[in-house]
Amino acid sequence: LVLELSPMTIEPKINDKKELMKMLAMTFNVAKTFPPAIIYMDEVEHIFKAKKKKKKGAAGAAGPNYTKLRKPLTKYKKKVLKKEDRVAVIACTNRPWEINKKFIKPFVQKKFYFPFPNYGTRKALFEHFMEQKGIPLPSNFPVTTIAHVTEGYTGGNFREAINKVLTERRMLQLTDKKNVRPLEVNEFIGPLSNQPSTYIEEYEKFREFNDDVTGLKARREKKNKPE
Repeated sequence: LVLELSPMTIEPKINDKKELMKMLAMTFNVAKTFPPAIIYMDEVEHIFKAKKKKKKGAAGAAGPNYTKLRKPLTKYKKKVLKKEDRVAVIACTNRPWEINKKFIKPFVQKKFYFPFPNYGTRKALFEHFMEQKGIPLPSNFPVTTIAHVTEGYTGGNFREAINKVLTERRMLQLTDKKNVRPLEVNEFIGPLSNQPSTYIEEYEKFREFNDDVTGLKARREKKNKPE
């Protein structure tokens, strides 16, 4: 059983406090009653949001205030769920630097950091998705070039780019024995460049956040502290 409490999923009820509390109570109680269950929350940076310093004179359109979920979520998780219950509460984010660490640390007991694919994995992912399409790569196809220029890309980025290149018409051109037009690396550069990726600066923020909330930073500092 999977129940979702992501901000975008519950947005229609965000301004109705009574309905919102009813939904939270129902979610946790249903999960507890019908285990094993998962309560999934994506984009939790909106719920456990860190306060930002407002720039003087800056004004913008105010979106839904998801931070009002933080206290009731923490309350229901602590009140309804016990250690012996087979219920997992999973909170995900791809912008951890926007989270208030003080609030998120006690809410989640275990923290997992999934780094972006390295060079070898990116190469293997590209080859894997091409194989899924039933298109063997030519021996002289520069897969290493694709792997080299896609640092900060995910498996989903590769899949989307390949789908854009291998249209029905392009697939027919590859399988036409009389008039085969082989694949070229340039065909993938454009679609890949249009995919969202993570810059090195953001990658460092991911690592810093992970080191902090998992205690790695404190342990490292303690170890390096002179006697």
